[in-house]
Amino acid sequence: MEVFVDFLQHIKMEQPKNYNAIFANMYDGLMSEEKYARWKNIIQKGVEKYAIPRNFALDVACGTGAISEMLFELDFENVDGLDLSQDMLNVAKEKFQKYGTRFNTINANMTCIPSTIKYDLVVSFYDSINYLLSLSDMDKFLKGVETSLKPGGYAIFDMNTKEHVAISQRTPSKKFPIEGGDILFKYGGEGEIWELLIEITRNGETIRETHLERGYSSKEITKLIQNKNLELIDIISDNKVYWDNKEHLSRQYYILKKTL
Repeated sequence: MEVFVDFLQHIKMEQPKNYNAIFANMYDGLMSEEKYARWKNIIQKGVEKYAIPRNFALDVACGTGAISEMLFELDFENVDGLDLSQDMLNVAKEKFQKYGTRFNTINANMTCIPSTIKYDLVVSFYDSINYLLSLSDMDKFLKGVETSLKPGGYAIFDMNTKEHVAISQRTPSKKFPIEGGDILFKYGGEGEIWELLIEITRNGETIRETHLERGYSSKEITKLIQNKNLELIDIISDNKVYWDNKEHLSRQYYILKKTL
């Protein structure tokens, strides 16, 4: 079931329109509360440690707004949620009517973060930025983070490591039942790219999709940051996994500060 949960996190960016609305409405009930609690703890510690003002925050690849909700719970006054899937944003808007104009949505790609509002904090979680498959696109994302932050503002995001990608490439196929059918996952890829083929059979209809993630090293990210007004404050290593009787690092969290 955990693999199914991981897949649902990423369909917000890639899912065809005829299925997007269906999964957007299923999404919240299937996500891992343990992972969300971990992410909230990381955000809270960062906000408190670095005394980040709680005025304006941006949640990149926000999906249905679970991280956005955390930001409100941590007393941020205003939160914007950016995502490529309008269906996911529609679910978020419906959930957050109680916040009125304090919550706004932005239908855009991660490489095109608007800079009309300057944020105290920009976040992106659940390895969403691993969907950026080139150093060029990663550079555009980081440039967008730079231009959207206030001077002295912070960014917190997580990424799957190259070790995680290498393990995922060799993971055996898995099938999970869903209402009216099942979902089959076939793993593959080579080099820095993890390929996930998803076959969804539901009520007699079958669709197939291919999802791709790229693994990045901390050295690559650090190099991209060097030519920007961004300072790497900390890298938190997490989610160690065992494969072939060896321990591997699965996920890292980056904390950046805008210097000017």
